[in-house]
Amino acid sequence: MEDDEPFVVVAEDLAALAHRIKDDLPVSATVHNSILVRARGLSEENSFFVLSKHPDALVVLRLNQARKNIALHCRQTELDLLAEALKKTQLLDWQSTLVFSHVPDYIQETLQEVSKTRSGKELMKHEAITFTYRRVTPEEPLECKAGWRVCRLGREGVRHMLDTSKFQSDFSVDALLRFLRSAPSAGVYKDPDAQADAAVDVANLPFGDDQERPIAWVTTSACGNLGVLMTEEEHRGRGLGSLVTQVAARMMDAQGYVPVAYVEQDNVPSLGMFSKLAGWKEGHRAAWMMHFASRAGEWPPRRGSGAEGQ
Repeated sequence: MEDDEPFVVVAEDLAALAHRIKDDLPVSATVHNSILVRARGLSEENSFFVLSKHPDALVVLRLNQARKNIALHCRQTELDLLAEALKKTQLLDWQSTLVFSHVPDYIQETLQEVSKTRSGKELMKHEAITFTYRRVTPEEPLECKAGWRVCRLGREGVRHMLDTSKFQSDFSVDALLRFLRSAPSAGVYKDPDAQADAAVDVANLPFGDDQERPIAWVTTSACGNLGVLMTEEEHRGRGLGSLVTQVAARMMDAQGYVPVAYVEQDNVPSLGMFSKLAGWKEGHRAAWMMHFASRAGEWPPRRGSGAEGQ
């Protein structure tokens, strides 16, 4: 790498970086969470970079080189520093497809200017609305109806989630299963032995049987957000999506993550759900901003790079 490369990789003290960036909540939630994921050794798919000549700045670049997926964080007073670094860095190949995930609204104009400078064209945009969760005290018990049980996702749950996902179908079942052995997930499974409604013990959730398929589920990703929320069509309208979302949010909170989700602007059911759930608050607008190597492009550019999955 050339001597004038503005970014330097953070090889140590990732937990300290996460602590610093937490001061910028809620806008920093996803990058904060993904730093913690890497610091805890749960996933190595993302690398993190800061400015070599400005150690006190909170300009952070998250890079998944294999997937050409990038996330950015800076304070509004640091936009010029971010723009200067992005115009110089050799970490990003502007001759390839690039996907900038969950870009906060105040960074989008700066990123468009960088794209025009580096590639001669603007980035495509796919917008979403951010929701973040903060624990409500006292917490109301979460209840699962008779005939069902809430578990963390087992192998068949992970496989089925990937098969039906709009954005994550190219992920490995084994890799995601390893990640979710520690990271939060929640699914509703049929349980004929559950004869009565029962409170969900979020702190002690079992894993679903590796041969069983849930009928509602949600998971966290190595990129730090809650996503891939789904309820099988014949079971919708029963509050199962709300249940797994609240279970996973409380799990994330207990593990030191900041629960955050992105909802596409035309996803009316999910927007309505999050606006009513206890502890969740609508926040800033974010966008997935995409650069394509050729003129042709569609959303998502490759399944696995979208708002729900990242």
